[in-house]
Amino acid sequence: MATTNGVNGVNGVNGHTATAHVSAEEFLKTDFDYVICGGGTAGLVVAARLSENPDVTVGVIEAGKNKLGDPAVDIPMMFSSMFSNPEYDWAYKTTPQKGNNDIVHHVVRGKMLGGSSGINYMMYVRGSLQDWDDWAELAGDEGWSSAHMMEYMKKHETLEPIEDAVTDRTAMPFLGKHHGTSGPVRTSFNDNSLPIEADMIKAADEATGLSKKPIDPWSGDHIGFYNTLGSVVRTGPNRGKRSYTARGFYQANEHRPNLKVVTESTVAKIVLENGQATG
Repeated sequence: MATTNGVNGVNGVNGHTATAHVSAEEFLKTDFDYVICGGGTAGLVVAARLSENPDVTVGVIEAGKNKLGDPAVDIPMMFSSMFSNPEYDWAYKTTPQKGNNDIVHHVVRGKMLGGSSGINYMMYVRGSLQDWDDWAELAGDEGWSSAHMMEYMKKHETLEPIEDAVTDRTAMPFLGKHHGTSGPVRTSFNDNSLPIEADMIKAADEATGLSKKPIDPWSGDHIGFYNTLGSVVRTGPNRGKRSYTARGFYQANEHRPNLKVVTESTVAKIVLENGQATG
């Protein structure tokens, strides 16, 4: 198999590469219709969407490495091992402020293909319906309304089934109509729990008087205490691994001949001519 820097294998189908992850040399030889600066969470979603059209060529430039298959990223319990490690984390620091007692905080940001979706805590949370509707009103654009956005929430998700071994589901409220079944982001409830977890939820209910559970916290009404969904794969070959954009939006589409991704590369400047980016 022919390779270039270990990333560009030939699959023998119409001469196209088996992976969109290419060397810098090959990337620079390509004329793109769209170049996305940053292959993080949003960047890979945009790349996947644009490259659905085979008539356009899409390039992604990412400063971090391709960490697909890296145990620190894949194994959920290892997420904190990446914090402050420059291989995975940009490790930004806040500016000292008098109102915060001049404390400097560490801001974790993912430095890899997939961005912070590859380093986060994997909790799957949606905003309230009112938040979306307020945003739509402020923007003067109904495209941001809860009714419109909920369709995209369902489109990106695959809600995995609860394990049969989990018999007590009182703190796992959900309705299937609010969730997707074929999206690239896998969500699931934990397949095991400790008794103290249920006790903690009951204690929180009693302390706040919020004993009534939402029918589905992902429907846009999430006030209360319950077990949350996590972005962890529960079925198939990636069972037990983190579900993140490098796997769901990039790897699932890396066979596309009109998509190319270069990693460990940064953008120095964007050349604008008559208001259009030309290089």
